[in-house]
Amino acid sequence: MSKLLRVAPGLASSIAIALWLMAPVMAQAPESVPVRGQLVNGTKDGPVPANVQVKLTEPTEEGQELAQTTTDAEGRYQFAEFAAQAGAKYKVTLNYQGADYQADWPPEDPAKGLAIIVYEATTDPSSISVKSWHILVQAGQGILDIDEFMVFENTSDRAYVGTQVVDDQGRKATLKFSVPKGAYGYQYMQGLMDCCMVPTASGIVDTMAVLPGTKEVFFHYFVDAKSGTYDLARLVDYPAADVRLLSQDIGPRVSSSLLANQGPVTDANGTKYLSLTAANLTPGSVVTASFTGVPTKGLQSNLRWLGVGVLVLAVGGVAVAYPVLRRRGRGREAEAESPTSTSERERLLFEVADLDNRYERGEVPEAEYQSRRKTLMDILVYLSEQEKGDDE
Repeated sequence: MSKLLRVAPGLASSIAIALWLMAPVMAQAPESVPVRGQLVNGTKDGPVPANVQVKLTEPTEEGQELAQTTTDAEGRYQFAEFAAQAGAKYKVTLNYQGADYQADWPPEDPAKGLAIIVYEATTDPSSISVKSWHILVQAGQGILDIDEFMVFENTSDRAYVGTQVVDDQGRKATLKFSVPKGAYGYQYMQGLMDCCMVPTASGIVDTMAVLPGTKEVFFHYFVDAKSGTYDLARLVDYPAADVRLLSQDIGPRVSSSLLANQGPVTDANGTKYLSLTAANLTPGSVVTASFTGVPTKGLQSNLRWLGVGVLVLAVGGVAVAYPVLRRRGRGREAEAESPTSTSERERLLFEVADLDNRYERGEVPEAEYQSRRKTLMDILVYLSEQEKGDDE
C-alpha cells in the first residue's frame, strides 16, 4: 500500500474535524440581503409612483452613491446589482415631483422591503401655517442673541415645493423667514440644513419641500444693539396661531404695542423670562418690540457656546423644551477678572484651531464644520469691531 493511501484516512478525518470546528464561524458570516421596497403615494387618489429614479447611498453627510434603479409599474424598486451586508446601514433617496425623500436602510424587516411614502406636489402655500412661534431673546455686549422656534403645519396631503427660483441651481423657496434687518451669524439647529438655506434681501429661505403634517424649525442669529437700544420688527410670513416673545428678565427692558405682557416664566435653572404674547396674526403684520438698556460694556454671561442643550420653560402652564445652543456661563466674578474681550477672543481662536484640526482628521462632518466655524468667526469679527469702537 502506498504512503498516500496509508495517510488518506487520517487526512480525511482531519479535514472533517477542521470543517466541523469552522462551521459556527462560517454560519456567523454576514449574509447579503437584497435592498428593495416600494413607493407609496400618500396623496388621496394619487397615481402609483412608477418610473421614479431611486438611489442607494452611504449614510454619511456626503452620501456617496452606491447604486440606482427605477420603480416599476407598481412603484416597486430593487437594486439588482447590489446586495447589502447584514447589519450594514444605507440611505434610500429619491426626488418625486421636486420634493426630496430619504429613508434609512435596513427597515425593521428587510425581507419585507422598505416602503417610502411620497406625495403629489403643489405650488399652493395656502395650507401652510404656524401653530406655535416662540422668539427667545437674550442680551450680549451691544447685541441681542435671538433664537426662533417655530412649528409649521401643512394641513394638505400634498408636498409644497414653491415657485420662486432663488439661486443659480434652480432651487425654489419654500419656507421663508423675514428676519429683522441686519441679522447675522445664522445657525440652523433643527428642521433646517445649511445646504438648503439661501439668504435673500428680506432674510433667509428654505428650499426643502414642506411635507404634510408638522415640521419643527429652530434657528439662531444676532442683531446689533451698540447704542443700548433696539427696535425689533419681525414680519409675519404665515398665519400664526400662537406667538410668544421671551426675553431674559435681566438687563434690557422690553415693551411692545402688539404683544401683551403675560409676566415672567421660569426655566429649569430658575432663570426668569418676560413673556409677551399675541394670537392669530395674519401674514403681513409685524411683530414689534423695543429693547432699552442693552449692555454695551463687558462680556455678558450668556455669550454663545458651542454644543446643543435644552431650555425648558413653563409656558401657559405647560413645560416647553427648546433645543438651544448652550451658553458659556462666565458670571460676574469672571467678568471682573477679565474686563476686556481679549481672553474671550483667544479662547475663540483656540476653538477655531481645534475645530480645524478635528475637521482635517475627519471627526466633524463638512456641513457642521462650516456652520460652527462661521458662527465662531462672526463672534470674533464682532468682538474686534467692538474693541475698535472702544479705542475710538
